[in-house]
Amino acid sequence: MNQTLVDNNYLVVPGFINQDKVTRLCSWMRNQKAAGNLSKDPRGNFGLYGHACQNAIPFLELLCNKVTEVSEIIGEQVLPTYVYSIIYENSSKLIPHRDRQACEISLTVHLGGDTSWPIFVQKPDGTEASATLNPGDAMVY
Repeated sequence: MNQTLVDNNYLVVPGFINQDKVTRLCSWMRNQKAAGNLSKDPRGNFGLYGHACQNAIPFLELLCNKVTEVSEIIGEQVLPTYVYSIIYENSSKLIPHRDRQACEISLTVHLGGDTSWPIFVQKPDGTEASATLNPGDAMVY
């Protein structure tokens, strides 16, 4: 497994998707929200509030198209499982939480926003680390 990922519990992948794909996926999410096709994030027990969808086709395609690349990045074979896409806005809130146990390896891709939003992780030694992603960047954790 990638030693940086092992040592830090996370790995930033700059430019994971190109800007054209970023623009198309971001527009798709905004259009879905405008059309009323996204639901309020039901995982309120984690303090997540935003408009979300699960396993949307454009994001499933990205997941399947990138599985080989992700396997190479982390140095282990991975299988695609599910996609959760969410729009966080001014009133959105994300409190510290752990992903469900089935999420052995997760990947977050930043598509855009009007402000920086660092992603925090706990390192193996218990300290906290954060990374602020640019549109198209990903974090594996």
